[in-house]
Amino acid sequence: MLISFPTTWFFYYVVFGLQYMGTLNFVSLFVIMGIGADDIFVFVDAWKQSRLQPPEVSGTVVGRLDWTYRRAAFTMLITSLTDACAFYSNVLNSMVVVRIFGVFMGTMVLVNFALVISYFPAVVVLWNRWGYEDSPRCSCRKQPPQPDGAQNSTTPERQCLERFFAERYVPALFAKPTTRAATVAVFAVVT
Repeated sequence: MLISFPTTWFFYYVVFGLQYMGTLNFVSLFVIMGIGADDIFVFVDAWKQSRLQPPEVSGTVVGRLDWTYRRAAFTMLITSLTDACAFYSNVLNSMVVVRIFGVFMGTMVLVNFALVISYFPAVVVLWNRWGYEDSPRCSCRKQPPQPDGAQNSTTPERQCLERFFAERYVPALFAKPTTRAATVAVFAVVT
C-alpha cells in the first residue's frame, strides 16, 4: 500500500508533468491505507476460502492462486475503479489544490490496485510456502501440548459465521421461489 505513494508520485511528476505537490496529497497516505487494506482483506479471504475447495483447487498452490484470482480480482477491480472515479471527479472542482489531490489520489488508487493484483499474491504464496499460513495467529503464546497420537489437522474448518450462512441462511433464503423473488425485490428497492 505504501509503495503506491512513490510510484504514484513518479506518474504525477514525470508522466503528468505536475510540479506542485500540495500538503493535501500527503493525506492520501492515510486514505490509501484504508483502500489497500480492503483489497488485501478481499484477496486474503479468498485465499483462505480456497483451502476449503475440492482437491483440484486446494491441492496445489497454483490451483489455489487461480481460484483466488478468479474470486477476488473482479471485486477489487470494481471497488478500485469506483474509488478512482470518485477521486478523479475532483478535477471539476474550482479549487486547484482539490483538483491536484483528485488526480494524485485517483492515480494512487489505480497504482495500488496494480500492485495488489501483481505484487501481493507473491507475498501470499511466500507466506504459504514458509509455513506461516498454518502457524498460530499469535506466536508469542505457548501452544498446549498435543496428546500422544494426536495429529495436527491441516484442513481448516469453517468459522461460525461461514457455517451459519452456508448451512442455514442461504438454503432457507433460496429454498422457495417466493423468497428468492422477495430477496430480489428488496435489493431492487434498496438500490
